[in-house]
Amino acid sequence: MNIRILIFCISAMGVSMNGLAANKTSPYASIGVTNLKYDGPSVSFRNTLIEGRVGINITPNLAIEGRAATAVNDDTVLGTDVEIGNYVGIYLRGNVALGKNTNLYGFGGVTNVSAKASAGGLSVSADDSDFSFGVGLDFKVGGSGSIGLEYINMYSNGSEDVTGINVHYKHSF
Repeated sequence: MNIRILIFCISAMGVSMNGLAANKTSPYASIGVTNLKYDGPSVSFRNTLIEGRVGINITPNLAIEGRAATAVNDDTVLGTDVEIGNYVGIYLRGNVALGKNTNLYGFGGVTNVSAKASAGGLSVSADDSDFSFGVGLDFKVGGSGSIGLEYINMYSNGSEDVTGINVHYKHSF
């Protein structure tokens, strides 16, 4: 729980560093690949998803962002195909410039995660929502693009965790 508070504080720093004074808002969009890991009481698996994001910088240090992703593969555990099929979420993102071309960010919000298991012609699906948080770095490339790397804790209920690493390209408009 303390890591959640730390990530939220990093996100909130963006608000306090520049305030909400009259700043130009700027939208952005991103495409990326997320490798998720599910850890449960009796099973663990990984799969890859393609993710799209849209967001708007309310200030230079604060953004609201929506994300959606869908699976491009699954994993097999004991003859059963398992996957995180998709996720969708909305987040508050705090940005802190570490220099001219590097940006540290933290984010927190709510994510709905859907999972599926299939074997022998039968399948079972489930979905649930949870508070999600993460931290990442964006490295500027070109005039309005950046390449980023982030860690996300997407879902945690005590006995199950969904965490991942994301690599993405972000374009600011």
